[in-house]
Amino acid sequence: MDHYIGRLERAYTGHAISQVDLIRVYAGGMLSFGSLLEQAIERLFFGLLTRRLYVNARPSYPRVTVGSPAVARDVVLAGRNYVDWLPYKVTRERAGIFFRDGGPFGALAVAHEQAFEEARIIRNAIAHDSDHALVVFQSKIVGNLRLPPAQRLPVGYLRGQHAGNQNRFNALLARCVRGVSSLST
Repeated sequence: MDHYIGRLERAYTGHAISQVDLIRVYAGGMLSFGSLLEQAIERLFFGLLTRRLYVNARPSYPRVTVGSPAVARDVVLAGRNYVDWLPYKVTRERAGIFFRDGGPFGALAVAHEQAFEEARIIRNAIAHDSDHALVVFQSKIVGNLRLPPAQRLPVGYLRGQHAGNQNRFNALLARCVRGVSSLST
């Protein structure tokens, strides 16, 4: 995604695409990534619960034996259509119910949990575009950072410089990917 975003940023600088189009690319990218992040957590959870997946760093010991993915889903969903995986604390709590010592979900580093939470807040601010979501974004993400006005909004924040030639969007994606990787290794 880094290459794609960089190419679009260059196209915007060269006036080949509009700012509105560039904003839509970042917004769509963040929405897609938010979904992928939750799917990765969900797949790992059900894979470990059904013993179809294993992790090496911290073995997971399900408290119940569930061989069927369909039955595992029914048990975890408990009659609902879906469960939330973010904020991550709900995953950690759920893992405490289904895995001894919470499995790998209970040992996620604080820095990775913070990356997941940042991604969730920014995704919600983009998806909902409500006063509440923007207030949460402003208080939890932007806070007292000294930023230009455009970077005090979700997409502008993501486009802003993180370090070197990396923007905050790519830095956040990298942090989240490392978090998922730490859960699954």
